[in-house]
Amino acid sequence: MEITAGSRLGPYEIVSRIGVGGMGEVWRARDTRLERQVAIKVLPPDLANDSGLRRRFEREAQTVSQLAHPNICTLFDVGENYLVMELLDGETLADRLQRGPLPFDEVLRYGIQIGDALDKAHRQGIIHRDLKPGNVMLTKSGAKLLDFGLAKTDRSVIDINGRTAFKSLTQEGTILGTFQYMAPEQLEGGKADARTDIFAFGCVLYEMITSKPAFDAASNMSLIAKIVAGEPAPITQTQPMVPPALERVISKCLKKDPDDRWQSAHDVGDELRWIATAGPNAGLTAGSRWRRWLRTGSAVGGWIVAAIGIAVAGWYARGANDRRPLSVEIQPPRDAEFAHQGLGAPAISPDGSRLAFLIGSDAGSTSAGIVVRDLATGTSKVLDGTAGAAYPFWSPDGKSLGFFSDRRLKVMNVEDGASRVVCEAPAGRGASWGSTGIIIFTPDISQPIYRVSAAGGRPVLLTKPPAEGWTHRLPYFLPDGEHFLFVERSNAGTIGRIVVASLSNPQPRVLVERGSNVAYSNGYLLYVNPDGTLVAHKFNVNRLALEGEPITVAENVWYFVYRDQAYIAASPSGILVYRQSPNKSRQVAIVDRSGRELRAIGNPAEIELNDVSSDQRWAAAVVGNDSQGRDVWAVDLTRGAMIRSTVDETRAGMAGVCSRDCSRLAVSVWGVAGDPTKSSVWIQSQSSGGKRESISINEPFTVGDWSADDRYIFGASQHQGTGFDIGYIDLQGERKVVPLLAGKFDESSPHISPDGKWLAYYSNEAGKRQVYVTSFPSLDRKWQISESEFFAATWSPDGHEIFLDNGSGSVSAVSIDLSGPEAKIGKPVDVPIRRYTRVLPAGQDFIAERALAGTTEPLHLVVNWTQLLPKDER
Repeated sequence: MEITAGSRLGPYEIVSRIGVGGMGEVWRARDTRLERQVAIKVLPPDLANDSGLRRRFEREAQTVSQLAHPNICTLFDVGENYLVMELLDGETLADRLQRGPLPFDEVLRYGIQIGDALDKAHRQGIIHRDLKPGNVMLTKSGAKLLDFGLAKTDRSVIDINGRTAFKSLTQEGTILGTFQYMAPEQLEGGKADARTDIFAFGCVLYEMITSKPAFDAASNMSLIAKIVAGEPAPITQTQPMVPPALERVISKCLKKDPDDRWQSAHDVGDELRWIATAGPNAGLTAGSRWRRWLRTGSAVGGWIVAAIGIAVAGWYARGANDRRPLSVEIQPPRDAEFAHQGLGAPAISPDGSRLAFLIGSDAGSTSAGIVVRDLATGTSKVLDGTAGAAYPFWSPDGKSLGFFSDRRLKVMNVEDGASRVVCEAPAGRGASWGSTGIIIFTPDISQPIYRVSAAGGRPVLLTKPPAEGWTHRLPYFLPDGEHFLFVERSNAGTIGRIVVASLSNPQPRVLVERGSNVAYSNGYLLYVNPDGTLVAHKFNVNRLALEGEPITVAENVWYFVYRDQAYIAASPSGILVYRQSPNKSRQVAIVDRSGRELRAIGNPAEIELNDVSSDQRWAAAVVGNDSQGRDVWAVDLTRGAMIRSTVDETRAGMAGVCSRDCSRLAVSVWGVAGDPTKSSVWIQSQSSGGKRESISINEPFTVGDWSADDRYIFGASQHQGTGFDIGYIDLQGERKVVPLLAGKFDESSPHISPDGKWLAYYSNEAGKRQVYVTSFPSLDRKWQISESEFFAATWSPDGHEIFLDNGSGSVSAVSIDLSGPEAKIGKPVDVPIRRYTRVLPAGQDFIAERALAGTTEPLHLVVNWTQLLPKDER
């Protein structure tokens, strides 16, 4: 039968085609008995009559059924001409290599997993014979080995009468597999054994490191000749910092004579584990490490895990006239995104050897932690205890990182992870660590700059704004440790001005009237203009004066107007990092609890979902961006339409929530008239010509939820001294913000239960942001819902579940029973919805916003960036 979406194979309902291979088509399907998503490999009708292919297909089922291993795709079921396997969420290694080489740590991690999978198969007497990047899937849990369609068994299964149950499907002299990964004996039609897979394994490892095949040629005949008699290019030719031990492992895998190779996949795996433990210098003495560093210092381009540190050392050693530029792209770690630029730009260590950046979700209000990448080795690690961190900055010796977290300014030793609190900082807005041991920082959104000893102590006021309504932020020490730059910002403007001051004379002097995120590098000031243009302006560091005219370095740099925060960083030694504005288009969709998309709603747009109406028919969403303005739209979940509800001038921020039937929207706007401390709230009618009813408030207020009885609008405000606080507007009362939760900790993201008796919210009172439930309006009963860090909570329509969002696209469900004197709270259960940036329950399904492909912009890292400027302007 012809397979199409909607057709059935036994109990399996076909959903969509995933791909086509030499041995059949692969389809996504739904197991109607177990309500799970599966992958079905089907032998196409035009091949089903080929007895040889049918026998290979059957043998694949028999082969995979013998293999139970976490790094081998699991076989669930077998039907006539089809196999049912686990559905893997990820990408093939071949697809990943299209973007370039893998980082050193990922090569080892995936290599060890592939080796373990091969070892399992070989111990069962099964040879894969078609190992290649296209048959390795990279998933969140690791590498998975696929496609045993060409596998053969080395064991003959004999019944009691002595008859052979398995008979070879190939005769000696037949070539099967993919040429580029075949061992010489395979190409010569000889016998394939475990060592044949080891040759292919070596080819795969080589390609993971270089992103190029070990053997390549213009024709198959030339390719076969290279594999049989030639040698691949040395790995160190393009990746000079690859450990000699790893190069040796791969070289031995690729020996022409099987007897000269590793004799088992287990041995290869053991070698890779040893290298992972020993680190990137495995197999090198101290002297040879130094000689190798000098020898490879001139490398240009290539793999980020090797080239950058070498370039910095080598080019500076050769002198100023031979400092060639190197430009590379850095992607976020797998299954992560760079955090929003409003949480702080990356930080480059003073010697240019390490880069620190925040991960989280693009739209998330908090970070998932700080990642430190060693630019010389390419290894990365997430620093434990940094979830929720913002505005990272380095110590002068590059051994420690400072950051803001849990309303405090903290310092952490990068090597051992030991951290300590320097001082209180309720809502920090940038810091810098000078060479004299002084840290300058902005402790709160409405504050000027303070100074404090890096060892800790009482902060001392350093700068004084020119008038009420002005703030100082994003300080940056110049190399002398005495003078510093920062942004002076008026609440009446949308972008600040760049000024210079000193510890001994903190009275600021204006350098640039309109600019943000200033840094000093190689004799230039780098800063971002209001239109998102990154410019370089020559700066005489002795006279503290600008010279000449600014020069454009990059356009469309990611800039957050609400905080005057752009995504750039630079080191005095000449390394520049920036990120351009990502395409933040998202598709609103309805998904079921398994994460399966049921239908799309509206067209892709820059969208943020805010709320779902109590009757589950409507949602409120904000569409637009910081620079072009935003509007609130009503999303019809039944008809799939999106209806624009507001038309307004450019605002820094906007939010909207639904009444019970979404006939009205409560809208809040902050950044009114360019002042981020001011906001307005109104109720927008959806029926009577868009009539607007203003609500007079006396403080910044962002709407978060509307009670099912249409009486209360809940929201959050930010105040100096108490941080984020929760309040509500009683539409049957005075229609002003009534404080509800206003302690010394942050409380935000209020969501009222369907019966109006319980309020879910997050607070950092336990040291990290966790979800709580309290009785409303009495507040006399309260329970903590989560142990892990979560930042938003929404109720199921029946009030028996709470859905927790960690801010990075991961969702958990918690059962809750509040009918008795004590709450009965279940443990969080993972909801497998991973591609979605925010999820809101709508009946038995969810409304979600899905980030579209291509929305992740890499970090652009440039070594010796000044060499890219026109010669007459350097």
